[in-house]
Amino acid sequence: MRMNREIKFRAWNKKHKEFYYSHSKKKEVISEYQKLEIFFKVVQEYKNEFEFPNQFTGLKDKNGKEIYEGDILSPSLREVLWRKGEYGDGDGWYTESHKLKTGYWSLSKTQTENSEIIGNIYENRELLG
Repeated sequence: MRMNREIKFRAWNKKHKEFYYSHSKKKEVISEYQKLEIFFKVVQEYKNEFEFPNQFTGLKDKNGKEIYEGDILSPSLREVLWRKGEYGDGDGWYTESHKLKTGYWSLSKTQTENSEIIGNIYENRELLG
């Protein structure tokens, strides 16, 4: 099943300790493609300052907050990640428990509606154990 979703990214700025987003909530006169192009040019130009970009999953947590790669979800304390055809289910979004070592689970809308983002791997890695 294919999901239509907005294509968005964020990248953790190691120097400033904050995320840089490919999009903004403001109305702008440039296209979504142009926003992505600018985002990746900046991240590439300052690649020593940024971690690898995280993609928006197209899903939201129970509070309506957008879920990105690298987010940590409760109650399971699982990290959100993308895997390309590695687990038999094909390409897609998965969660992994570092603490419980229970492997990877497919990330679904049903799962995220009962989960909450409680951090991310850049600011809250200790939550993963």
